[in-house]
Amino acid sequence: MNYVDKFDLNSIPKLNENNTLFSKETNKGTEIFISSKMPQMESLELNATSRFILNNIKNNKKISDILESLAEEYPEMDKNILKNDLINFIKELYDMKYIYWEKDPFIESTKKVFGKYILMLDNIENIRKNIRIEELMGDDLFVKKLDLSEQRLEVLSLLKKEIFFSIKKDEEYMLVLRISNRFSGIWVRISYINSNFNVYDNKEIIIESIVHTCKFYKSEYEKKYDVNFGNKIMTYFIKYEDIKLYSSLGFELEGTIENAIEENNNYKNLYLMSFYL
Repeated sequence: MNYVDKFDLNSIPKLNENNTLFSKETNKGTEIFISSKMPQMESLELNATSRFILNNIKNNKKISDILESLAEEYPEMDKNILKNDLINFIKELYDMKYIYWEKDPFIESTKKVFGKYILMLDNIENIRKNIRIEELMGDDLFVKKLDLSEQRLEVLSLLKKEIFFSIKKDEEYMLVLRISNRFSGIWVRISYINSNFNVYDNKEIIIESIVHTCKFYKSEYEKKYDVNFGNKIMTYFIKYEDIKLYSSLGFELEGTIENAIEENNNYKNLYLMSFYL
């Protein structure tokens, strides 16, 4: 399920020319960049190979053409390893907003179709254009000591601590899933439900979507974080009546954290439920 395997090698990335906050040559012969659009992210250090790739991007080359050029430059390297390294570097550039596509191949590679509904990885910026941040954050607005500002949501998303998958019908958002890792485990939240999307009528789609997204998260980030997330998936919410919703999706109640909610709110407790892949 790795995006490298499904990535469209015929895609042509475009360079964001005006996205350099800081640039400096090092005594190692490398060049360090800091993104002006994402200064919260770590700096990016470019070696000779990285510069070679960037020059090809500037010349509007397809990813497949860049891969062939790399294979000619490094004939001793296994081509599959080169492909993996190239796409992962392209992903770094993409996350720091150095490059972009008219049609995003990273997101396209995660697409799963359920008849008239389409599930796919989504970008927090795209989601916020269509859904108010208050709707997206939901219960999290009331949980004590939980910093979920818009900027932090974007940083968490870029650092891959948190990713978003959406279910759409005719480009309209029906449901948004938020997947994150906390305490060496995977947590999933239904962050948004369209009033026209009946979760009980579509529970099989939601269950399969949860399994699909959590397996994607495991496959992509267990190695990155050097951790085994296991097969237990957790969720949390503040409305007691949501136990019925998550139970219908196969979750079981784990426990209740009392008085976890900010004062002056109708809800006081935080409910925890679990699901096994």
